[in-house]
Amino acid sequence: MGRQVDKILREATRVGHAGGVCWIHHETNKAGYATTSIWQGTGKPRKKVIASRLVCTMKNLEPYASALYAGHDTPIRCLGKNCIRPEHLGMETSSESATRRERDARLKPAIELAKETATGLTPK
Repeated sequence: MGRQVDKILREATRVGHAGGVCWIHHETNKAGYATTSIWQGTGKPRKKVIASRLVCTMKNLEPYASALYAGHDTPIRCLGKNCIRPEHLGMETSSESATRRERDARLKPAIELAKETATGLTPK
């Protein structure tokens, strides 16, 4: 898995914004989270996984199957879902993730401003 993480980090697009620089992974699922496929061994199909969780588990030496999630340091420092920059990720419980998402919802105007600054596009 280490080579796969190195590859997706190398290929990520660096996007500057008001809070710094995010590393955006191009392949996403329907929810907007970065995904990648990992090799499971000879004769086995590749498995689709959430890229930020893969990066975070390798960074923290946690098993991928652990009960923890990869949380993004949002809203100003990180644009979220498809960012795979290791410094923007941290392991968190489901409860911590829910609390962070509630906080981010209250700060949505700041998030949209950061995205606008990064892309030059007007938020919807």
